[in-house]
Amino acid sequence: MDNNNRMHRVIRLLLRLSIQMEQILEDNVVEHFLPDDVQKEFERMAWCYCQAISTLGRHYHPLHYPVFDFTTKFHYLLHIAKLSKYTNPRRVWCYSEEDMMDKCKKLSRGCINGTGPALVTSKAMKKYVHGMGILFLDH
Repeated sequence: MDNNNRMHRVIRLLLRLSIQMEQILEDNVVEHFLPDDVQKEFERMAWCYCQAISTLGRHYHPLHYPVFDFTTKFHYLLHIAKLSKYTNPRRVWCYSEEDMMDKCKKLSRGCINGTGPALVTSKAMKKYVHGMGILFLDH
């Protein structure tokens, strides 16, 4: 860590924001949605996080060091932060996406037989909503 290097300070900021956002989710794990003041802080942190990633990407990409790629996950992070006033991200969203995508693929595969291609998505979503309803009834 070189405190005179602006990019090092931005990286440190990213790490701090990541820890703080994780702490907010951990502190509110049993809540169905984030309380208003907490949600606003979580959303502010998410925006700052994405701005920092963008700053690092613009600096390092021209140097052919693409370690700070701005991916769709950051776009999703902003949506999740905004929607956390309605639904706690810990209850409905898988940050890594990979596990959720695997579940969606399995669910969709199970809806293909006997269903026209145009109706597969609708059938899968109905099953997903039904499953989420059962999940929330258990909690």
